[in-house]
Amino acid sequence: MKRIYFLSVLLAGFLGLTGYIIAPAAQTQELKSQIDKLIQSKTLKRAGVAVEVYSISRGASLYSHNADKPLMPASNMKLITTATALKQLGPDYRFPTLIATDSIPEQGIVKGNLYIKGFGDPFLVYEELWKLTHHLAMKGLKQIKGDVVADDSYFDDERWGSDWKISGNRWYEAQIGALSFNFNTIEVDVEPGESSGSPLTAWLNPTTSYVQLVNRGRTVAKGNKRPAVNQVLENGQHKIIISGNMGISARPRTVWRTVKNPAMYTATVFRDYLLREGVKIDGEVRIGKVPATAHELYTHKSKPLALIIRGLNKMSNNFTAEQILKTLGAEKHGSPGTAGKGLDVVRRFLSEVGVNGQGLELVDGSGLSRNNRLTTKAITRVLAYMYNDFSLRPEYLASLAVAGVDGTMDGRLNNSSAQGMIRAKTGRIRGVAALSGYVATKEGEILAFSMLMNNFKTSIENVQKLQDKICLKLMNLSRE
Repeated sequence: MKRIYFLSVLLAGFLGLTGYIIAPAAQTQELKSQIDKLIQSKTLKRAGVAVEVYSISRGASLYSHNADKPLMPASNMKLITTATALKQLGPDYRFPTLIATDSIPEQGIVKGNLYIKGFGDPFLVYEELWKLTHHLAMKGLKQIKGDVVADDSYFDDERWGSDWKISGNRWYEAQIGALSFNFNTIEVDVEPGESSGSPLTAWLNPTTSYVQLVNRGRTVAKGNKRPAVNQVLENGQHKIIISGNMGISARPRTVWRTVKNPAMYTATVFRDYLLREGVKIDGEVRIGKVPATAHELYTHKSKPLALIIRGLNKMSNNFTAEQILKTLGAEKHGSPGTAGKGLDVVRRFLSEVGVNGQGLELVDGSGLSRNNRLTTKAITRVLAYMYNDFSLRPEYLASLAVAGVDGTMDGRLNNSSAQGMIRAKTGRIRGVAALSGYVATKEGEILAFSMLMNNFKTSIENVQKLQDKICLKLMNLSRE
């Protein structure tokens, strides 16, 4: 007996020195009990719940509840899309936009058409398009004898993700297109007029001939109602219609509306910008393809993918996720890029990571579809894979929102011990709240976690508060 006792003490001392304990520590058991109590509370009564916590530092699961149960991930789908993109395209990948002509310009004059072909750039915004047109003017472009031709053939013609419920107006439902500008939205600014009874003051950004602004709004002496801002397509003309009243002391309102026909929108703004640079254009704006005999005039390159996914994940941009998904498809399986081709690349990446694909349903790149299904185990394994790949870790972690600091996490866990210590991706659609990411415990242990909650009867805000409580429990874990 003495010998057995001596060996037990010796083994315990050895395990203590190495920092590993075979039996679960009391603190770990307490953590599991605390999480169990939270997910079994009335807040999640009859809801579909899955939670997985994986210790990257120790290479083992710390907590698991329904980790293999496929549930709707909402925007946590973006974690998979962006991880695949970083791995398959690389952090320094840049989206090109080609400018070509029918002939080499002579003394700045193009005797033919000017072509603009998109390759999926999700970040061709005001500044980028201005830099493009300014470059052309500085290089001596003076006149286009033909048309401005928009080529968006690098992607297919499907403008939305599968099974999206489209209202037609909301910025987060913007159309997808290989040639796109400003996230395929237009900014509408509205404020009261100078006096009661006067029209509202309204303008568009950018100011473009592609969209006609129709202002039917009126200024009233009092009132808190906001004017309606709707977009319609009448006889081929895209119109933004403002209607209703606005109190004279009301604060200005800024909204974003989606546009029809992304390629025409982009090419029209491109033409507008060229005209402002003093370039004369004789023809019209139309859709077409760059001929094989065309002369490359200039190729604009986007910001690197690493910077683009930072805005995508922090702000949960659906449009950017879908652009990246189709780009993956085109790059790996040939043009035109489709969601199906892109999802095939994603599935292969998940297999490479070691994720069991049984029961998973991948429908889009953003998670807006209610037909997506992921498991918390799949998500945490992707998170661990990305963390352990030093060539990808900095860019991937930097893309996630920081608790209490920025992005979709800026209003969560503020003024708590977890502020700044959690990097995560939120997700929310009707009846779905998701939160997955990384947490550093107070002892420096790195944990990957994933929480998917579906079909709850309470508010999303109540579920998010519960998720935050779990995050605090994880951060305060002590294994000593």
